[in-house]
Amino acid sequence: MIDSINDPILKASYIRQIQQKISQPSTNNPLANPKGPTISNFDENVIRLFSPKQRKVTITDLQKEINQVKEEIRELKHTTQMIQSRLKDKSSKKAKKKLSTQNNHDNFKSLDDSESEQPIITEDHADHQLASILHPNLIQQQETLIIKEIRIQKWYMEVNIRISSCFHLRVNVLIDTGVNLNCMREAFVPTKYFEKTAETLYGANKQQLSIQYKLTNAKVCNGGVCYNTSFLMVKNLSQNVILGLPFIHLISPFRVTSEGLII
Repeated sequence: MIDSINDPILKASYIRQIQQKISQPSTNNPLANPKGPTISNFDENVIRLFSPKQRKVTITDLQKEINQVKEEIRELKHTTQMIQSRLKDKSSKKAKKKLSTQNNHDNFKSLDDSESEQPIITEDHADHQLASILHPNLIQQQETLIIKEIRIQKWYMEVNIRISSCFHLRVNVLIDTGVNLNCMREAFVPTKYFEKTAETLYGANKQQLSIQYKLTNAKVCNGGVCYNTSFLMVKNLSQNVILGLPFIHLISPFRVTSEGLII
């Protein structure tokens, strides 16, 4: 019954009461020894007997605890490095995506103002060709040219177009740096001068233009100087004649004044 008591103080008190009854001198036995173990000593012995023993901390225990703390610190450092690496990768991907979006925006920014019927530059080499015409000093040695933005420029000029010795035109043409081929409205020239062609061209709205014929060996003349060139014959073109990069390449270098383009 005593063993079922978990509290050492209560257990000592209970044992002390039993001990007092046992050690109480009997009136019937005058020889009984009134002296016995003192209550205080008995309580201390009982408490010491039933109290849980505290284990002394050794150097080995301290070393184990230190090693455990070091291991936890290493794990925290590793976790922190992984998180930082993921954040860095995520930030790098966002930056690349933003740069790609900006480059695409710059490439198509200048095309938004073009008329839907007009041809646009569809090949990468056209950008390089335009840059070499407008800014020849930028292309030196054999280095890759990076163009961040191309500003489309347009001028109107009155020229003579000679189709043959018997047919020529005096017309106000549009010279457009945003067009990579020379174009002419199909109904502007008699069909007997046409040749079949399989060439294709797209407008600013990304729709393929209706082209079946081309005009070769035409001459564009101004100020007594003529330039041999060719045209694609386009149905429903917004301008009668559009001179693009091929013609600009022929007349370069040229000057631009307040009055317009001067060949």
